[in-house]
Amino acid sequence: MINLLKNDKKWLFTMRLNNKRQTVDAYEILYLESESNYTHFHFSNGNTSISSFTMKEVLKRMEEPPMIYRINRSVCVNLLAITEIEKSTLTLKSGDKFIVSKTRMNGMEQALMKLT
Repeated sequence: MINLLKNDKKWLFTMRLNNKRQTVDAYEILYLESESNYTHFHFSNGNTSISSFTMKEVLKRMEEPPMIYRINRSVCVNLLAITEIEKSTLTLKSGDKFIVSKTRMNGMEQALMKLT
């Protein structure tokens, strides 16, 4: 079950993470990482959680927040957490680096422009 609250400072949703029902602010997500039928949440405070939903299901349940963008088959990033983009590699404020697939690069650039 997902409950959403959207305003200009928060994008809250409730979902089961680590076998507990939790309220999450999508702005606090650094990136999502898929592993089979599970999605790992990595947060800006350094915490991680796991959901038994696929990434596709998670995004659908979150109603696809504009700051979260799928950069390849297994990773979605918070566009607001990007500190550097060099060729097809992006760096997040946590220092994590990811490869953006060629087919997703244009869409990511457009999504970034919409956020600014």
